Amino acid sequence: MERIPLNFSFKGNRNYVHGSDIYSSILKQMNIQYYGKTLGSIRLSIHTLAFKDCDLIWIGSGKLMDKPDRAVADFMIGLDKVKVAGWLIEIDRPITSRYDYNETRIEALCKVRDQTITIAGKTGYSPIEVAVSMTKQLHNALFPTKDAMWIFTRLELVRALQNSDSSDLAIKHKHNFNNRLTKSEIFSHESPIGHIYFSLVKL
Repeated sequence: MERIPLNFSFKGNRNYVHGSDIYSSILKQMNIQYYGKTLGSIRLSIHTLAFKDCDLIWIGSGKLMDKPDRAVADFMIGLDKVKVAGWLIEIDRPITSRYDYNETRIEALCKVRDQTITIAGKTGYSPIEVAVSMTKQLHNALFPTKDAMWIFTRLELVRALQNSDSSDLAIKHKHNFNNRLTKSEIFSHESPIGHIYFSLVKL
């Protein structure tokens, strides 16, 4: 088992670790630890919000270990012929930094039509930031709410997101499970690459 401390910063005016930063941090560490291997399928499940820093623990057997205390998220990633599975665990170290995030740059390039949101153009943000923001916009258009917010909680991809995805993504809503959990399909350059799930969290 490997364990790596992570150092998160709050995104924009949020006081919790954003799901896009969880995805990016996990993939960054996998690329460092397994340098030279090709990232394949990805599954990420976020169970709760994290308000403090986290440690990353994983094993290379492809089997998820028992859920540890203060678990925030679990993941499984294909790396060539190896599958790596692990957890993100919240620890007692406070997050002391913050960085700017202008989501309107993404919103300005998006269009919602029926059950689908599309983007055309470059925002300067990562593909996971674009995908999460687009899905949030789609939910706010389809399922507006005043006393709760839609949060990114799960991702299933056939491959890792690539920089070229950012400017030509489409998110299509597929299912709403009792207005508590939703499933949407992700398309890049008109090809399906996975699914993203959002959960409704009370304010």
